[in-house]
Amino acid sequence: TTHTPAATVTTTTAAAAAAAAAAATDGAHAREEKAADDGIALNTRVQARYNGGVLWYKGRVVGVHDDGTYDVLYDDGDIDHNLTASMVRPNQR
Repeated sequence: TTHTPAATVTTTTAAAAAAAAAAATDGAHAREEKAADDGIALNTRVQARYNGGVLWYKGRVVGVHDDGTYDVLYDDGDIDHNLTASMVRPNQR
């Protein structure tokens, strides 16, 4: 059998990681642009219903997913993942 030197494996792994990071960045930009057209954009100040509750809390959108859900970082430091559009609304002043 032929063994691949560790340095080659590390370089290949690093190259694959860099390519994956670039693809994720491109995907994030696409999601941000899509959100601007169809919903709430990344980094928008919002109110959201923490943990599916009935009260609305202020926060910021930190993730926009292809399935139309959002990740929200609340002002107190808590975070919610994959909130549906009905659970998030633009911040009302």
